[in-house]
Amino acid sequence: SGSLKTMIEPEHSAKNELRFGFADWDSIPGMLEGTGWNPSKRLILFMVKREPKSGSFRLQVYLGPGPRERRQALFDSLKAVGARVDGKWGIQESWRQLVVKDIPAPVDDEFVEGFAEKLQAEMQNFLHSFFALYDTAMKRLVEVVT
Repeated sequence: SGSLKTMIEPEHSAKNELRFGFADWDSIPGMLEGTGWNPSKRLILFMVKREPKSGSFRLQVYLGPGPRERRQALFDSLKAVGARVDGKWGIQESWRQLVVKDIPAPVDDEFVEGFAEKLQAEMQNFLHSFFALYDTAMKRLVEVVT
Protein backbone atom coordinates (compact mmCIF):
# COMPACT_ATOMS: atom_id res chain seq x y z
CA SER A 1 0.00 0.00 0.00
CA GLY A 2 3.04 2.26 -0.22
CA SER A 3 5.16 4.06 2.33
CA LEU A 4 5.32 7.81 2.83
CA LYS A 5 8.30 7.97 0.49
CA THR A 6 6.49 6.35 -2.40
CA MET A 7 3.26 8.30 -1.85
CA ILE A 8 4.53 11.82 -1.35
CA GLU A 9 7.61 13.87 -2.11
CA PRO A 10 8.74 17.12 -0.48
CA GLU A 11 7.53 20.34 -2.09
CA HIS A 12 8.43 24.00 -1.78
CA SER A 13 7.55 24.65 1.88
CA ALA A 14 6.44 27.76 3.74
CA LYS A 15 7.00 28.99 7.30
CA ASN A 16 5.39 26.61 9.83
CA GLU A 17 4.23 24.46 6.94
CA LEU A 18 5.72 21.44 5.22
CA ARG A 19 4.28 20.74 1.79
CA PHE A 20 4.31 17.51 -0.16
CA GLY A 21 3.16 16.55 -3.63
CA PHE A 22 1.80 13.30 -5.04
CA ALA A 23 4.29 12.58 -7.82
CA ASP A 24 2.23 9.66 -9.14
CA TRP A 25 -0.47 12.07 -10.24
CA ASP A 26 1.75 14.49 -12.17
CA SER A 27 1.03 12.72 -15.46
CA ILE A 28 -2.74 13.04 -15.04
CA PRO A 29 -4.26 15.71 -17.31
CA GLY A 30 -4.69 19.03 -15.54
CA MET A 31 -2.82 18.09 -12.37
CA LEU A 32 0.02 20.51 -13.06
CA GLU A 33 -2.18 23.48 -13.89
CA GLY A 34 -2.31 24.98 -10.43
CA THR A 35 -1.77 28.72 -10.19
CA GLY A 36 -0.25 30.98 -7.60
CA TRP A 37 0.75 28.76 -4.75
CA ASN A 38 3.68 26.47 -5.57
CA PRO A 39 6.42 26.28 -8.19
CA SER A 40 5.47 22.73 -9.18
CA LYS A 41 1.97 23.91 -10.19
CA ARG A 42 0.46 20.81 -8.61
CA LEU A 43 -3.26 21.19 -8.00
CA ILE A 44 -3.30 18.96 -4.92
CA LEU A 45 -0.86 19.19 -2.04
CA PHE A 46 -0.53 17.46 1.30
CA MET A 47 0.50 19.85 4.08
CA VAL A 48 1.72 19.48 7.62
CA LYS A 49 1.15 22.71 9.46
CA ARG A 50 2.30 23.64 12.94
CA GLU A 51 -0.01 25.88 14.91
CA PRO A 52 2.42 28.34 16.57
CA LYS A 53 0.18 29.09 19.59
CA SER A 54 -0.79 25.57 20.61
CA GLY A 55 2.12 23.62 19.14
CA SER A 56 -0.35 21.16 17.65
CA PHE A 57 -0.05 19.89 14.11
CA ARG A 58 -2.65 19.88 11.35
CA LEU A 59 -2.49 17.44 8.47
CA GLN A 60 -4.32 18.71 5.40
CA VAL A 61 -4.88 17.86 1.78
CA TYR A 62 -5.66 20.91 -0.29
CA LEU A 63 -7.03 21.47 -3.75
CA GLY A 64 -5.40 24.74 -4.74
CA PRO A 65 -6.26 27.44 -7.26
CA GLY A 66 -6.37 26.51 -10.93
CA PRO A 67 -8.70 26.22 -13.92
CA ARG A 68 -12.26 25.86 -12.66
CA GLU A 69 -13.18 22.99 -14.99
CA ARG A 70 -10.10 21.00 -13.93
CA ARG A 71 -10.87 21.51 -10.26
CA GLN A 72 -14.51 20.60 -10.79
CA ALA A 73 -13.65 17.44 -12.74
CA LEU A 74 -11.28 16.40 -10.00
CA PHE A 75 -13.84 17.05 -7.28
CA ASP A 76 -16.55 15.21 -9.23
CA SER A 77 -14.24 12.24 -9.64
CA LEU A 78 -13.61 12.12 -5.87
CA LYS A 79 -17.36 12.19 -5.32
CA ALA A 80 -17.95 9.46 -7.91
CA VAL A 81 -15.63 6.98 -6.19
CA GLY A 82 -16.90 7.86 -2.71
CA ALA A 83 -13.60 9.33 -1.54
CA ARG A 84 -13.45 11.16 1.76
CA VAL A 85 -14.02 14.89 1.46
CA ASP A 86 -14.36 16.90 4.67
CA GLY A 87 -16.50 19.98 5.08
CA LYS A 88 -19.38 21.46 3.14
CA TRP A 89 -19.95 20.51 -0.47
CA GLY A 90 -18.57 22.48 -3.40
CA ILE A 91 -15.11 23.38 -4.64
CA GLN A 92 -14.92 27.03 -3.56
CA GLU A 93 -13.26 29.61 -5.78
CA SER A 94 -9.62 28.92 -5.10
CA TRP A 95 -8.83 26.95 -1.96
CA ARG A 96 -10.58 23.77 -0.94
CA GLN A 97 -9.43 21.73 2.02
CA LEU A 98 -10.24 18.14 1.13
CA VAL A 99 -9.12 16.14 4.16
CA VAL A 100 -7.95 17.33 7.57
CA LYS A 101 -6.72 15.84 10.83
CA ASP A 102 -5.46 17.57 13.96
CA ILE A 103 -2.72 16.09 16.13
CA PRO A 104 -2.33 17.51 19.65
CA ALA A 105 0.97 19.09 20.67
CA PRO A 106 3.53 16.81 22.32
CA VAL A 107 3.13 16.61 26.09
CA ASP A 108 6.06 17.76 28.21
CA ASP A 109 7.34 14.28 29.00
CA GLU A 110 7.14 13.16 25.39
CA PHE A 111 10.66 13.39 23.99
CA VAL A 112 11.12 15.12 20.68
CA GLU A 113 12.35 11.96 18.93
CA GLY A 114 9.38 10.03 20.25
CA PHE A 115 7.03 12.69 18.99
CA ALA A 116 8.71 12.82 15.59
CA GLU A 117 8.09 9.09 15.23
CA LYS A 118 4.52 9.53 16.37
CA LEU A 119 3.98 12.34 13.87
CA GLN A 120 5.39 10.22 11.07
CA ALA A 121 3.09 7.35 12.02
CA GLU A 122 0.14 9.77 12.10
CA MET A 123 1.07 11.07 8.63
CA GLN A 124 1.30 7.52 7.34
CA ASN A 125 -2.09 6.57 8.81
CA PHE A 126 -3.66 9.77 7.57
CA LEU A 127 -2.41 9.20 4.01
CA HIS A 128 -3.51 5.58 4.05
CA SER A 129 -6.99 6.63 5.21
CA PHE A 130 -7.78 8.36 1.91
CA PHE A 131 -5.01 7.61 -0.59
CA ALA A 132 -6.40 4.50 -2.29
CA LEU A 133 -9.72 6.11 -3.20
CA TYR A 134 -8.04 9.38 -4.18
CA ASP A 135 -5.68 7.43 -6.39
CA THR A 136 -8.65 5.70 -8.03
CA ALA A 137 -10.36 9.07 -8.54
CA MET A 138 -7.23 10.56 -10.14
CA LYS A 139 -6.76 7.60 -12.47
CA ARG A 140 -10.41 7.89 -13.54
CA LEU A 141 -9.60 11.37 -14.80
CA VAL A 142 -7.25 9.90 -17.39
CA GLU A 143 -10.13 7.94 -18.91
CA VAL A 144 -12.63 10.81 -18.63
CA VAL A 145 -10.43 13.53 -20.13
CA THR A 146 -9.53 12.87 -23.77
